[in-house]
Amino acid sequence: MATETIALLEKHKERPFFIAAGFYRPHCPFIAPKKYFDMYPLEKIKAPRFTPDQTAGLPVPALWTRPPNWGVDEDGVRKSIPAYYASITFLDAQAGRILDALDRLRLADNTIVVFVSDHGYHLGELGQWMKMSLFERSARNPLVIAGPGIARGVSSRTVELLDLYPTLGELAKLPLPSGLQGRSLTPLLKDPKAAWDRPALTQVTRGGATSNGTRGNAGCSCITSSTIPTSCATWPRIRSTRMSSPRCGSACGRSGGSDQRSEAISACASASSG
Repeated sequence: MATETIALLEKHKERPFFIAAGFYRPHCPFIAPKKYFDMYPLEKIKAPRFTPDQTAGLPVPALWTRPPNWGVDEDGVRKSIPAYYASITFLDAQAGRILDALDRLRLADNTIVVFVSDHGYHLGELGQWMKMSLFERSARNPLVIAGPGIARGVSSRTVELLDLYPTLGELAKLPLPSGLQGRSLTPLLKDPKAAWDRPALTQVTRGGATSNGTRGNAGCSCITSSTIPTSCATWPRIRSTRMSSPRCGSACGRSGGSDQRSEAISACASASSG
């Protein structure tokens, strides 16, 4: 993927371009050249501590990995973690090759670069693995944006992947359609501490489709810059929409549709300000 992306940069360097380089790593199976595994000696890897009481008070649908760690013992968990680290480091090296190409082709000063993943990843925390949960390890994902006019720094504001489309459109000075649910992040790219009141909504469903096309359970985590990110979430039947504790910053809602999304966000914003 990196080699093909570099070839596209070389081919289109004299004209405007949009290139989405989608890397499969890190992803199961955790495969990478041996030198990346050697960077993470097994004797230095510790498995997250897990005891059943850590999840005793959680509703069953909140947990994706059942039984905890899929029944793998501590030694197996420890062996899986450096494999994941090796996959990440291999990906980092490929991203570095692309960034080096931007410098070599003198494109770095007029190219917007976005590094993003579609979700986080559990590595045995609370006995959970992969994604498919509302816990912070799963719901949060890396997001780095660099380019001309973008300030250096880290922002603590809560944003969503929905915000990328209007952000790139505005930075590239392109017309945007009406009705977008995301908001441009350009104020935060100019000032990472700029005022921002948008929450981030994450939804996970459990259970198969029913006769009317809905799913059995849906949980939503609604986090704002003023709420305290926690791991709690409630899981009612699909047709109820309500807020749990404002301190938790979690909401439950129906799956799909902008109306349901707006309803959940409004509830989240009201609870966090109350």
